[in-house]
Amino acid sequence: MQILNGKKLAASIERKLKKETAVFVQKNGMKPGLGILLVGNDPASELYVSLKKRKAQELGFFCEVVILKKETSQEEVIKALQALQTKESIHGVIIQLPLPKHLSSDEIVQHLDPRKDIDCLHPYNLARLFCGKKLQYTPPTAESVIRLIQLSKKKIRNAIVVIVARGFFGRQIAALCLQYGAIVTQIDMQAPGLSSTVKTADIVISVVGRARCITGAMIKKGAVVIDVGTCKEDGCISGDVDFKTVSKKASALTPVPGGVGPLTVALLMKNVLRAARLAKKDSAV
Repeated sequence: MQILNGKKLAASIERKLKKETAVFVQKNGMKPGLGILLVGNDPASELYVSLKKRKAQELGFFCEVVILKKETSQEEVIKALQALQTKESIHGVIIQLPLPKHLSSDEIVQHLDPRKDIDCLHPYNLARLFCGKKLQYTPPTAESVIRLIQLSKKKIRNAIVVIVARGFFGRQIAALCLQYGAIVTQIDMQAPGLSSTVKTADIVISVVGRARCITGAMIKKGAVVIDVGTCKEDGCISGDVDFKTVSKKASALTPVPGGVGPLTVALLMKNVLRAARLAKKDSAV
């Protein structure tokens, strides 16, 4: 079985990014700026934000993190988002998901500036993605999934892809897989017939966030398995996939950590630099 090493791919992207960022800073006298909005104190979210901030700084970016209390109202979150993304020093903005349950993610992302929406969550950017239109930014999570499937040498075109997911990232992955010619089914973890549906897949992509919910009994022999969902368990990061049982059936599998996560962060940073370049181009017009 092949272990799909996202960390190695990420390192290659980051080496190139660091050089390009140094050139950009020297030429323009400004750093690419990343703004991160975090609401609440979910341990996994706090970890991801700290990793993104550290990576941004390593690459020579400016990074500002706005942290709001868990009980912050919808209106206050929107106000904080607008204040962050209107700063000239911030070129790309992300809202760390998931948000606390009393907040509407669907409504809040509508207030993102599409030009700074480097996660591709705004309805305008999502619609363009689903229509196969050219985007300013490719969604980092979805792009990392595609790159890891390509690393496995499994052909995406005409492959049966089952995505176990709800929410933004599952939709983005489904849309990008469709663009690559896959036959896509997206299914919720609670849906009837989940196991039998997953077992039809040539490629299984899980974006649940529940430890070891995808088992070997659910996987067709020879399938490629991409583990996107993570959670913090006993102080450690765990994936959706039960590695021990799935590794006996899959032909290729992403590890957690070291799979989708590092690659997604690297591709996110690539979008930050692109956003800074676009902003500089706009200001010159």
